[in-house]
Amino acid sequence: MSYTKEIVCLANSRKIRGYCVAGKEVVGAGYGGWIRPVSARDTEEILEREQMFADGGCPQILDVVTIPMMEPKPAHHQRENHLIDSAGSWEKIGDLDNRDLPALLDDVSNGLWINEGSSRAGHNDRVSIAQARRLKNSLLLIQPQSLTIIVQWGARWKKGDRPEVRADFEHNKHNYRLKVTDPVAEDKYQSKGLGEYSIATDDVYLCVSLAEALGDNCYKLVAAIIGDD
Repeated sequence: MSYTKEIVCLANSRKIRGYCVAGKEVVGAGYGGWIRPVSARDTEEILEREQMFADGGCPQILDVVTIPMMEPKPAHHQRENHLIDSAGSWEKIGDLDNRDLPALLDDVSNGLWINEGSSRAGHNDRVSIAQARRLKNSLLLIQPQSLTIIVQWGARWKKGDRPEVRADFEHNKHNYRLKVTDPVAEDKYQSKGLGEYSIATDDVYLCVSLAEALGDNCYKLVAAIIGDD
């Protein structure tokens, strides 16, 4: 049986041929848990046409959106997933102000999931599949204590590729360097050129996602940088 979820959009990041949308459910006058709409494709990305409003727009960060769903579709550590009803239409019904974001922050007393491994270009950016299978969530909204955006050539760069964007930040006395998949942030910083760009964090928030397995690991990604105007 189909149903509808109302969420505050906190990420609309790039994923394979489409996007990964995520947000927190609106429950009465407050907010509930995370919701990640997914498609029936093997790789579960949402195409642009599937998330399009009647006026041709798509969800932006802090939009309040209603999404028709078919059923919950938890997968290992990504327990927030819900299968969309591809025959239905998404609708924007409002939006939030940045000043509302503290009410949506997650209580992260230690590290972001498990700090056990780093890739060549990252730091504390991956979790083994075995460890990830023990986790019960894959999305967090945090406010970093410091933040620098790094634009550099990726380890597997080839002619025609765009530079890679990473977020280097501190949170609860742990340091991270995670790949950014927020298309707005990517475009903004790639246009600035190679280099490092410090950001004041007073009103900046990060949506961090633990992606599906790639090889032997699951990678932590910055799916959205919110408030960096």
